[in-house]
Amino acid sequence: MSDFEKLTLDELQPALHLSHSVWDEEEKKEWAKKVWGILSQAKLTQYETGVERAEVILRFLALTGIFADFYEIAFLDGFEPEYTELAESLDLSPLRVGQLIGRDADCDEGQEDSELYSNALRYLANEARAEVRRALINGFGSASQLFISLWRANHYYADEELVPDDDIVSNDLTPEKHIAYEWIIGGCHPYS
Repeated sequence: MSDFEKLTLDELQPALHLSHSVWDEEEKKEWAKKVWGILSQAKLTQYETGVERAEVILRFLALTGIFADFYEIAFLDGFEPEYTELAESLDLSPLRVGQLIGRDADCDEGQEDSELYSNALRYLANEARAEVRRALINGFGSASQLFISLWRANHYYADEELVPDDDIVSNDLTPEKHIAYEWIIGGCHPYS
């Protein structure tokens, strides 16, 4: 039987501490730590080979994209994650990305290598979203609980610990809140 390694929270620290990262507040970093534990329980953080390690990093990029898109939808406060910078901070090899994207990838021959790499990262991270979303919904117990956890990760609402979960999904139903919930139900697809 093989020994699996895990990509740990300690190894994610460079990405979590980038100055203009999605994870720019303590509440957001705490949410990332919590959900990385959920992904770990789902065995989505373990790997044996370099290619599998790259897949784990891409799951982290997918998680980052999901989080950033939720913030854009719910709070009009998201931004496009810098997948290239995040990947570099986690020592993701362009060779491994190339292995995962394959030789038949639909690429514009006129693009610079850096643009091809960035597009490949975005494509692969977006492909990993479904798997990450499934694990999060299973880990939280429902799409509603995932929504509540994301909502509470916003520092403006972090003090709402005394607010019952039902109130978060039932009261103050802004259009953005409704769209964000429907977006989770619909698959957490890239929102741009």
